[in-house]
Amino acid sequence: MLRSPNARVLLIQFTAPWHSFVGQAFGIAFLNLLTLGLYKPYGLTRLRRALYRQIYIGRDPLRYDGTARDLGRVTFYPALAALFLLLGPGIIQFYVAWPVAVGIGLVQLLVLIYYSKYLAYRNHQYAISQISWQGYPFSLSGAAGPVARRAFGLSLLNVLTVGALGVWQRISLTRLYYCGLHLGRHAITCQLSARSLVRPYYIGWVLVLLGWGLISWYGWHDGVQPVLSLLQGGPANPDMARAVNPALFTNPTLGGAMDSQTAAELGTFMHALILSFWLIPSGLLWQRLCLTAYELAYWRSLADGLRLGGSRLRFDGSWLGLAGLDSATLLLNMFFVNLTRPFTTYARLRYFSRHLVVTGPESLENILKPNVSPAVSDS
Repeated sequence: MLRSPNARVLLIQFTAPWHSFVGQAFGIAFLNLLTLGLYKPYGLTRLRRALYRQIYIGRDPLRYDGTARDLGRVTFYPALAALFLLLGPGIIQFYVAWPVAVGIGLVQLLVLIYYSKYLAYRNHQYAISQISWQGYPFSLSGAAGPVARRAFGLSLLNVLTVGALGVWQRISLTRLYYCGLHLGRHAITCQLSARSLVRPYYIGWVLVLLGWGLISWYGWHDGVQPVLSLLQGGPANPDMARAVNPALFTNPTLGGAMDSQTAAELGTFMHALILSFWLIPSGLLWQRLCLTAYELAYWRSLADGLRLGGSRLRFDGSWLGLAGLDSATLLLNMFFVNLTRPFTTYARLRYFSRHLVVTGPESLENILKPNVSPAVSDS
């Protein structure tokens, strides 16, 4: 993007120390565990308040004024209510024929997906409405019902087309989530263009399908097929016995050492299990790498499309940095069962704040400065 020589730049900084952020995240997770999730609205509110006051736009930090009671009323308690309402049909499934039980389960799944979209937008809208900068509040106009219906329809279409509509789904959802955004009395427009996203997405999408096709074939040929053959009474490959240490299964009181056939059968199951442990992460990592160019184009397009007057965001991240961040996040959270999520979330916040700036020919303060005080009503 071309910049005029007189462009004003406001840096976005995330100043929280990593040990403070990670410690608070683990503390909140522990309290959620002790209270069976009932502490979640209070913990999330504490985290947001601590987080936003460490995010600076220029010299001024953001502020979060939400309360746990309001957050619980908006999202948490409706989610609990929906969970209990779904328990009734779930119990009925045990007393009806299996086609009816499958139908009930499918309806439950669709209702759950729709309601999750509804609550996600309400949570997003509420969180934005509680953030302010220099005393000017953010707000987001829009109704959760229409947004949830459209998001639900787009999700189903994307699943039915095996991700072929993924780029259009994301563009539509981004516009739904950011069009109607205001800072004070000023509208923040969202001019997200699909032109720069379509090509990198479909190149990455084709490479992802080819990669998953190869992984699926290899997993079926070397993992699933030998196990199915064994379960149907076929012989096990003698080479699979090498995957088993006979000493671990030797018990003189129960008949001595394991025979080679049993070792081959056990090795077949172990080989299939181990194969799944590295094939699935490899496929997900390949997917991340193939779509990194699209992710980079998306963040650049979104930053450039969010405009307040003549000011806009600029994202200066690189392919290598984003690929490394996404790959490390995926592998660490997968292999450490999400115990590393506070660390990876912190790294992501630092990365994006380091590569995002506000730029424009006029300062944000001048754009936001009203003719009358923001506290004075129009009346």
